[in-house]
Amino acid sequence: MATSPLGGSPSGHSASRRRTPRLDAHGLLCARFESDGRTAIVRDISDNGFALLTESPVEPGMQRMVRFSLSDGASEVVLARVAHCERLRMGTYMSGWAPVSAAAQEALERLLDGIIGASFIVDE
Repeated sequence: MATSPLGGSPSGHSASRRRTPRLDAHGLLCARFESDGRTAIVRDISDNGFALLTESPVEPGMQRMVRFSLSDGASEVVLARVAHCERLRMGTYMSGWAPVSAAAQEALERLLDGIIGASFIVDE
């Protein structure tokens, strides 16, 4: 099983059970909850979901609007549902989220396109 860069396994959820592979998103995206402005670290992302690191736990089943921003200023708002949340250590929680609609899934696809496109830009 893969290990988390923060130590320990990423979750009890096997990566082999995911429908699509996840892209490591550390430092590539910023995330903010629209309801209260709290920020989160985006651990990984795919068109079928994403993992966030937060300072406090989130309740499985809860739905939230999450705004993702790329370094070029582009952003997408995704309505997603918490699939699971676990404490990694004191003050650090990892939660898995799934889009709740086709529109939310399309927004994740646009974010992935933006990340992948940006990784091919070469400064001259």
